[in-house]
Amino acid sequence: DDRVRVETTLASVRSRAVTFDYVISHAESGSRLALAHTALVSIDSTGRPVALPHEFRAALESTL
Repeated sequence: DDRVRVETTLASVRSRAVTFDYVISHAESGSRLALAHTALVSIDSTGRPVALPHEFRAALESTL
């Protein structure tokens, strides 16, 4: 029942994927519990990788 804090950072943007890094810590003490990352790939309706929409990619890249 401990509270945790999850801090998310956009780590990279590529033509077909974005990667996020996470730091998970105890909300009250601030002690680090875990590090993680996810890589998300843009796919079409058949499951094939496709380029991210230009406007979406540009918006993400502007935050790096």
